[in-house]
Amino acid sequence: MASGNGYRRAALLVDFDNIYSSLRSVDPAAARIFATDPMRWSGWLEERLGSVGPDADETTARIVLHRTCYLNPSTWGSYRAYFTRAGFRVVDCPSLTQQGKNSADIHMVIDALDLLAHPTRYDEFIVLSLDADFTPLFQRLRSFDRRVIMLGSGPSAAALRNTCDYVIPDDVFISEALLSEEPGVVTEGAVLDVGDPGAASRAASGSDGTAPADPDRLRRDLKEALVQMVTEAAEPVRMAAAANALRLRFGPAVTGGSWAGTGGFKAFVRSVADERLAFRIRGVVGFVYQPGRHDIDAAMALAEESNARRRVPQDTERLVGAWADAAARVCRVLGFPALLPSEWAAIFTGIAGELSASGFSDMARLERVVAGSAPELSASVRFVGVGLSQAGYDLASTDGHTARAIGNCFHSNMLRLADNAQLHLDEADHVALRNWLLGGLDGAR
Repeated sequence: MASGNGYRRAALLVDFDNIYSSLRSVDPAAARIFATDPMRWSGWLEERLGSVGPDADETTARIVLHRTCYLNPSTWGSYRAYFTRAGFRVVDCPSLTQQGKNSADIHMVIDALDLLAHPTRYDEFIVLSLDADFTPLFQRLRSFDRRVIMLGSGPSAAALRNTCDYVIPDDVFISEALLSEEPGVVTEGAVLDVGDPGAASRAASGSDGTAPADPDRLRRDLKEALVQMVTEAAEPVRMAAAANALRLRFGPAVTGGSWAGTGGFKAFVRSVADERLAFRIRGVVGFVYQPGRHDIDAAMALAEESNARRRVPQDTERLVGAWADAAARVCRVLGFPALLPSEWAAIFTGIAGELSASGFSDMARLERVVAGSAPELSASVRFVGVGLSQAGYDLASTDGHTARAIGNCFHSNMLRLADNAQLHLDEADHVALRNWLLGGLDGAR
């Protein structure tokens, strides 16, 4: 969705305490970058995240016009300067209770509703928080036809996720927005040099800086730049990355001129496709590539496999047993993976073994090691690991880790989440769910 001038206007609201604490328990290095280099990840949200919503067009630029960070000054005040320097408005949210609860969520809701009524129409609201209390706010925003993007982590409430247009997986945010060291604008296998600060303005005004480039010339220049990018790439280039690189290189001439009069990037690619340049789109995944040199089938398969691995399995029909009905309800309401007791046991045992042998460094390593030869469990390992950290399990300790202790902690967290979601469970359900999660550990410590 684009409003007015060919770009999407976004508001970014960040619950610092909530996100930083969660990241610190999952990946301390990522947490440090989040706190000290907000320019990096806010730039990723603006330039690399891509479009969301039913009318998504990944070729339309996102401009974050409003940036606010909400933090507790007595605890995290030392990070304030990093955010003010990055152009954020910082709102102090001191602790209001002895348990450390602050007023960030209230401030965020008030500000979001103010922005909803602002003369500038904000098309998107990007909310970085794992607080399920935002469900009513997201419902209100969507009722006014605004796109809602949130950061998801582990077993967050399904109701919260289902009120969003897009949930950014926490592993994607960590690996791409926080820990990626790629310079400039990175495509799949090629780096486009956009370091010339005058390139965009010259492209918008013409090479002499006096007159706008004509559509035919702009179309030729765009095509040659795209062909060069694809030719230099070792693999097919994602369409979203290619469009973003061309926007940065050619500046306002691209969006202001509706991609040389074609109306959008996909239409532009379609109009210039030839023996040097082809494209393929399946759902939200699209690539441009060079026929005869790039393996587009392999690229599409890899992209779809990657997307699938980031989703926890939800095929509840595979759940068969006396516990199956209660387990299926938990999967539907809380978003838990539809695993068998033996699979839960394998994950709990693997996590206990890795923590005992090597300790905890970050969630990505835990995911790789524990999933091992069963990559289909990768997303579920992260789901369990994040759930443990949210439940207060001491991942950083060096001893005392057993499959039973980990399973019991995860089970207790599931019951807490069910209670928060008002999922009614009777005594028979409690027995069934314990058998589902922990039945595979019978005989284990």
